[in-house]
Amino acid sequence: EKHQEVLDLDFSPDGKLLASCDRSGSCRLWDTESGEQSVCIDYKYAGAPLQMRSVRFLPPQDGQAQILTAMAAPRGPACLAVYGTDGKLVRETKLHAKPLTALATDASGSFACVNLVTGGKRVYSLPGLRCVKKAEDVHELPAPCAAFLGEATAVSGSGDRSINLMSYAPRESTGLRILVAMVCTMLFAWAMAFVIFSMDEAADRKEL
Repeated sequence: EKHQEVLDLDFSPDGKLLASCDRSGSCRLWDTESGEQSVCIDYKYAGAPLQMRSVRFLPPQDGQAQILTAMAAPRGPACLAVYGTDGKLVRETKLHAKPLTALATDASGSFACVNLVTGGKRVYSLPGLRCVKKAEDVHELPAPCAAFLGEATAVSGSGDRSINLMSYAPRESTGLRILVAMVCTMLFAWAMAFVIFSMDEAADRKEL
């Protein structure tokens, strides 16, 4: 079916759905077997419509597939949102006051990289949309390309002929940090006890 110029598209992992964004500002889901449109999603921020520019399928949550969409107005702001394949909004966040220029997700669907027209970039955890790393002015011009390298590197390419590699380390949970601190404290205590015991034993030998 013909609509306005297509900006981006992605297939679901099982190949049964196709998601597309077009110049109308909408994101559409299609049944790949019948070719029929199943869902049409429009997004508004603070009451104003934003164009849905990019879309990526995410791993299923509770048995239902989800999509990640990136939206922006011509002069901003830029937002990210997670939707169910039924078109219901699951989660959303504002990225920046200015527009975005690229969206990429890693192979596991656990992180998203977003480039901004300002030359900055962000990495978000998925599907929670928590910002885990951000950097400003990594490029002098907008970066229309984004990709992931390995397990924890977000790559962006810009019109200023530069390529930026930004590493990010998933934050350890509070429980894990506490456990590591406890283990380190115990090891330190054992080491000090051993040193004191050795000194006492050496002193006793000298007395003999």
